[in-house]
Amino acid sequence: MIHVKGIVMSRLSRSRVSPVARSGAANKISGAAGEDFAAAALDAAGYRILDRNWSCRDGELDIVALDATGYEPHLVFCEVKTRRTRAFGDPCEAVNPEKQRRIRVAALEWLAGHADVPHGALRFDIFEIVVVRGMVTSNHLRNAF
Repeated sequence: MIHVKGIVMSRLSRSRVSPVARSGAANKISGAAGEDFAAAALDAAGYRILDRNWSCRDGELDIVALDATGYEPHLVFCEVKTRRTRAFGDPCEAVNPEKQRRIRVAALEWLAGHADVPHGALRFDIFEIVVVRGMVTSNHLRNAF
């Protein structure tokens, strides 16, 4: 288990790790565990999680949440990126313009099916998680695109 600011990461994936790499702190975090971590962090920050892993033919939304912590409530579509290394750049760099377009289209479809959800402005966030040798670092990029 990994504890970060009161949030526990308990679902660790070993399925993609070779038997040699399974020892000690070499445990790898799965994307699902990263999404659990991000949802728990958003919930702890006062967000209300409305949907998780919502998908349509045009794309997927990792987390849909209502952020009512500021002056005006925002409906937040949050993309979660979990990585084991920064060797290929920051996780947010994987959310390229094409990925952003697919998230926006999926968000419009989500809105069409959830017209009853009260909200103010829309916001697109990225929640980065990097796990290296059992150490978790995270970064919530608000209004990322």
